[in-house]
Amino acid sequence: MSPREFPWGFLLSPEGDSCLCYSSTSSMSMTSAAALSPPARSWTVLTAACSTPHNQGLQQLLADETHWLQRQQWAFQNLEAIVFHTPAQHLLSLRGLSPRWAAYYLDLVGYPPRFDWADQVWAFVGFDTVLDQSGDDNPEKRFCISRRGETFYRNVFSWMGLLVASHHPTFGQTFIAAEERGMGVWGATIHTAHKVHRTCFRLLLDNRPYHDDTHPDDLARWHAYWLAYRRHRREPKKHPHPGPWRPTR
Repeated sequence: MSPREFPWGFLLSPEGDSCLCYSSTSSMSMTSAAALSPPARSWTVLTAACSTPHNQGLQQLLADETHWLQRQQWAFQNLEAIVFHTPAQHLLSLRGLSPRWAAYYLDLVGYPPRFDWADQVWAFVGFDTVLDQSGDDNPEKRFCISRRGETFYRNVFSWMGLLVASHHPTFGQTFIAAEERGMGVWGATIHTAHKVHRTCFRLLLDNRPYHDDTHPDDLARWHAYWLAYRRHRREPKKHPHPGPWRPTR
């Protein structure tokens, strides 16, 4: 069978328990597909009668994937459009937050907010700490977060913390200070996410954009500093420390 007789070709392993698919409509030929793995060179090309059902199934899977990707894109567009008609639009004044993250946050908190204060939201998603009381010597010993809430929203908060930290020096320095105190990347992320969350909750409550005294030049310089710092933390022997952050006076 020529590899160009069907949009998709199939190779069967000598044992008959594996099937390797290759695209004959691209530059990848049957020979190239077999060269992907040395054992695949002894595989057998399936006949047309065997390949046709596989080909039809793949075409249906590709059509389904395209359909659901289009539906997902449509859902994201409608989700993000809601932000610009609610106070969640003020969350976009935090550098690093996109309309999608603002929409996720609005979906959780609601407007008017379904919570009285920010710590209720923090505990609702499972970021509250588990405490152990053991008498006078150790009345409250902190362990880990409870993880009693929805994992999706914990991921949303974590990403919001990282994104804002990488674009705004006020929050980025909070992350760096926490990491250098020994909290690690995950601990510093939660620590920064808590600060971002409290800020976002206040912006929704007050229906106002975020504003601080950060110099515009610092906003432009921070992301490059952040990347240099992350490279140093990842490979300290290869990349030097960028030095202490020096804000514009």
